[in-house]
Parts: sequence; C-alpha cells; structure tokens
Amino acid sequence: MRRRDWVETEGTIASVEEHRNRNSSWYTVVFTYTVDNHYYGGTYTSWTEEPVVGDAIAVRYDPDDPDRNDLVVKETIKHWVIGIVIALVFVGIIVAQFI
Repeated sequence: MRRRDWVETEGTIASVEEHRNRNSSWYTVVFTYTVDNHYYGGTYTSWTEEPVVGDAIAVRYDPDDPDRNDLVVKETIKHWVIGIVIALVFVGIIVAQFI
C-alpha cells in the first residue's frame, strides 16, 4: 500500500532527547499512537525547535501493518522562512568565492 493511502491518526510525543555538537543541536523524538487499542511507536529527528513531551502529533500508518508509520508534515510559514534563509546563505557562500 502506498504511503499516501495510509490512515492518519493522532499520536503523542513520549520523549525528547537533545543532541549537540559545536555548531548545532537537534532532537530525537519518540512518539506513540494507538490502533485498535494496541500501542505503536516511532522516532523522528527534529532540527528546528524542541518538541514538547505530551504534545499531540499527526501520524500516518499503514492499516495493513500499523507498525509502519510516518509523520504528517504540515508546512508552516516558519519552515518556508528557514528554508529560504538557508538557501540564501549557501548562495552567498558560492557568490563570495567568485568575488
């Protein structure tokens, strides 16, 4: 079954672990969701802001195999702005090499 045909449900952020290096930080997020009174879970990495334990999260799962899951990514203005800023920085770096 194709992912676009999977079922969407609400999950919950169960835990968040912060990771850091010299230049950045990111978060490993564990989430859970239920299907027919059975608990399932998954993980994802967040590079933007620290998720909050207990917050709701949209999850899509394969109804034939509910262990197979994926997050439902909802684009926001914030995501677009971050993407544009990153692209402009890279363009600036490339242009600076030729000046």
